[in-house]
Amino acid sequence: MKFNSKGFTLIEIIVVMVLIAFASSLVFINIGKSGRMKRNRLFAGNMINLCKKARLRAINECMPACLKISPTLRQCWISFKDTPFKGAADGEEAVSIEDQADENTSVLNIPENMRIKGSGIRCDDNNIHYICFYADGSSGGGELTLTSEEDGFAFTFRVDMLTGSIRKIDTEQLEF
Repeated sequence: MKFNSKGFTLIEIIVVMVLIAFASSLVFINIGKSGRMKRNRLFAGNMINLCKKARLRAINECMPACLKISPTLRQCWISFKDTPFKGAADGEEAVSIEDQADENTSVLNIPENMRIKGSGIRCDDNNIHYICFYADGSSGGGELTLTSEEDGFAFTFRVDMLTGSIRKIDTEQLEF
């Protein structure tokens, strides 16, 4: 009995289909991960831009401007007001962040997977962390580290106290 060898067997076709399915699933997993990393990098860039905007506004307006970060509300904003954040006190209506933020500043929402750790950052009684920038270009200084453990993302930047300059720090330098 002679077999005709001009085609593929069913088993060969199934093996090829399984390999294609496996390879495409790896591609989709990596695409999803790179999308989250892109969002994390975008948020880090927005944080740096908010710091730069606060510094420039302080210099241009000749008055202190503060980058404020609320870990409980998961939001960041710029405020010219020196008063601390006002939450709801007994019998008082809560003042929203939008009311306290400068009218030309949008509120930046912190992604759920993002953790912000500060070093040398001030904190008021309402657990609002802030870095103030002054009219002479200086600042309160400090260091912010943005991390997302599920994505393996880490980004650190430092605000210089004397010059108010904002500089990215390589995360490899932080590990001792």
